Formats: sequence, C-alpha cells, structure tokens
Amino acid sequence: MKRPLILTYSMCSNYCPNRSVCKLDGEPKEAISSDYAPRCKEEGKFIRYMNVIPDAYNYYAMDEEIPTDWRPDYSKIPTDSRGIPLIVNTKRGVERAMSANSSVESLKGDMILGVPRIYTYQGQREIIYELGVDLARKEAAKVGVELTVLPEEEGWPGVREYISDYEARSRMKHVNNSWLSDEPVKGWD
Repeated sequence: MKRPLILTYSMCSNYCPNRSVCKLDGEPKEAISSDYAPRCKEEGKFIRYMNVIPDAYNYYAMDEEIPTDWRPDYSKIPTDSRGIPLIVNTKRGVERAMSANSSVESLKGDMILGVPRIYTYQGQREIIYELGVDLARKEAAKVGVELTVLPEEEGWPGVREYISDYEARSRMKHVNNSWLSDEPVKGWD
C-alpha cells in the first residue's frame, strides 16, 4: 500500500536550506517540519523540488512507528557504472545528484556517503555558501573540477563558523602535525 506523502519544507523549491528560511517570506523554517507546508500548497506557494528524495518523515507522522525495513526509494535514480544510485547528501536531505558542470565527466556514487558534494550542482551551492567563493574554488581545484558560481554567489565570503572549521581541519592535516596525519609516519617501525 502506497502511503500519502507528508509535505515538508525540505521538499519545496521556495525553501533555502543554507539559511533555513522560506525564500518568499524570509521566515525561519525547519526542513523536516510539516506544520505549514500543506497550507503553502493550498495557497499555491509550495513548489515541489523534484531532486529531493522523500525520507521516512515524509511518509510517517512523528508519532508513528517507522518499520525497521523502510528504505528510501532509489529505483528512479540514475546509477553509476557499478549500479550505485547517484545521490548526494545535502542540507535538504538526500537528493538526486546532478553534475556540477561539464568538467565533471561522470559521477561515481557511494551507497552510504553518496557522491562527494564538490562534484554536484547542489553540493557546490552549499560549499560556496559555507566557505565562500575563494575557498570553494580551491576545493574544486583539488579534485580537478570547475566551480560553477551563480551570479548571486559572486563575491560571497562564506560563513565564519564554517570557515573556522575548515581552517581547523586544514591545520590538522599539516605536515608538522604528523601525529594527527592520515599518512603513515616514516621511521616509527
């Protein structure tokens, strides 16, 4: 039996997941909230964002038990050459991954982690918002893809908290911090 869809802000194109606000009224919204989305639909303000894949909370109310065998439906999602669904994890939830631009020759998925954000259109939007255009461009260059910057993103400096976290992670990988390195340390055998 197919269950009716419970609308949430994460499923609406008018929801800005980076800022957690409705683009129409600027009011803060919680992505998984279903409090006002049905009313927005009645008023013609709800526009289904087709790339987001409905999650359990889109089928089961907060007070309902979710069956242990419930899984998202990836049957209509394109797959990579190995048959792994091309999904990306974003602030909206799990989305159908869309190539960032023509510099991304083919997407490769991971069943648990999905496609790395830098390779996807949606992921680049989030990375630019978080780190700003300059650091996002640096991250794209590391993996050999172009960064697509939309007109409204030009010159965006990023969000200080995300940049601080990024800088802290970068320091942890510095050569002088070999005790925290992902690489084996020579001479410790």
